[in-house]
Amino acid sequence: MRNFLIFSTAFLVLGCTAKNNSTEAKPEGAGQEVKATENQLATWGLDRNDLSLLDEQTFSLVENWGAFMKFQLGLENLVRATNESEMLLAVEDLIVQETELANSAYPEVFNHQMIKSRQKLLRTFLLQLKADLLDKTPINTSGANFLNSYNQWIEFMNALSTQLKYQLKDEN
Repeated sequence: MRNFLIFSTAFLVLGCTAKNNSTEAKPEGAGQEVKATENQLATWGLDRNDLSLLDEQTFSLVENWGAFMKFQLGLENLVRATNESEMLLAVEDLIVQETELANSAYPEVFNHQMIKSRQKLLRTFLLQLKADLLDKTPINTSGANFLNSYNQWIEFMNALSTQLKYQLKDEN
């Protein structure tokens, strides 16, 4: 009988210890998930300096294009995002802004299929970025694709405005 009591007490103590260890592991796992999300944003590391900028001539052509300027403000929100939920909101806002941009009247200089096709590619990568954020999968690839497509779009707009500048000089 005495052996039974010792065995039962030992079993009870070991059982309680194992139960406490398993409950302590869950909060650590949850903390690691939050850290992984924060690290995901840090590893993508979208910075304002990574974005191509419009040159002065191009900016003067788009400053009255309201839909484009709203899109740029939405992009600024994406750059400022500090966590996954802020980033998701910024991406959803950018998708809405891109739709408005696609439906807006383009300035004559930028009313080309080449500009519009690059914009569609940008939208595709925005949607991929949103899907990765919702699925909680790594955003490195979709983020890099979005960044590359945005930079190519802006650089092409800069090239078109430079080309227009030289055409105007030749006509005069």
